[in-house]
Amino acid sequence: MLHWHESYFDAWPVGVVAEALIGAGLQLERLEELPDLDGRHVLHLTCGQGRETAALIGLGALVTGVDGSEETVRAARKRLPDAALVTADVSALPVELRR
Repeated sequence: MLHWHESYFDAWPVGVVAEALIGAGLQLERLEELPDLDGRHVLHLTCGQGRETAALIGLGALVTGVDGSEETVRAARKRLPDAALVTADVSALPVELRR
């Protein structure tokens, strides 16, 4: 059975897919299992209020957080005022995130 992200990202470059999926379902207690993220671009889908986004930034990642709720993105911006945070439906990402 395919997860939504497997079919959604089929047309995207492999590096983008790998980095985008790092954030999917991220659990703080499993951060040590991630590859070296220093200087790497990470697309954090459903970033919520930015707790895990902050942890990824702490690992040196260049993070773009995406969440469907303006309210949670607003809360994330309070926590991470310099972070790249976008309100968008992750199943219909804006063109500016398709790099």
